[in-house]
Amino acid sequence: MTSYHRMLLHRVAAYFGLDHNVDQTGKCVIINKTSNTRIPDQKFSEHIKDDKTDDFQKRCILKRDNSSVDKDDSVMRMKLKEDRRSKSIEEREEEYQRARERIFADGLDTFPLDKR
Repeated sequence: MTSYHRMLLHRVAAYFGLDHNVDQTGKCVIINKTSNTRIPDQKFSEHIKDDKTDDFQKRCILKRDNSSVDKDDSVMRMKLKEDRRSKSIEEREEEYQRARERIFADGLDTFPLDKR
């Protein structure tokens, strides 16, 4: 029995007012009838969703309206394509230096550049 099945047993037992405990191994659920055990007014089967009546199947994926795409979108796509290509070590070091200069523009550069 999986932990999910044990959880279901606990919930069903609580629903019907049954006593539910785990045995010493932790793998079995012991269920006993008590004075609080009852048959609820609402049927247990009424809690189960019927997929056929659910509005989930009525949903569909809508296509994006092309008129809402900005002109800058194509520029961004080109830039992303350029960034995806393999860069040389020199290009990577240049990018790293630009990022460092941008980050430490206030003059608090306390970390020396480590070239190994």
